[in-house]
Amino acid sequence: MHRTLLCAGRESTYAVIERVLDEVTELFSSPWIHLGGDECPWDAWSNCDSCQTSISRNNLRSIGTLQYLLTQQVEMTAASCCYRYIPSAKT
Repeated sequence: MHRTLLCAGRESTYAVIERVLDEVTELFSSPWIHLGGDECPWDAWSNCDSCQTSISRNNLRSIGTLQYLLTQQVEMTAASCCYRYIPSAKT
């Protein structure tokens, strides 16, 4: 598994995810999408200033809560692209 992650603390990450899902919509006709994330190594976010700032600014309890919020945002974006989200084990 690659240790580099999308930064959950930057708004630009959510725009990238939206663009990727728009592209995927054009490529695949299935109404289902699985985005993974349950195997996400949190050490990158633990050492990321943007993620730590987001945790503090939003009064989040942990990196796990930050991942939960990222997953929820991706799920809503997927739903707006007419996908039904298949949740991961941790969500």
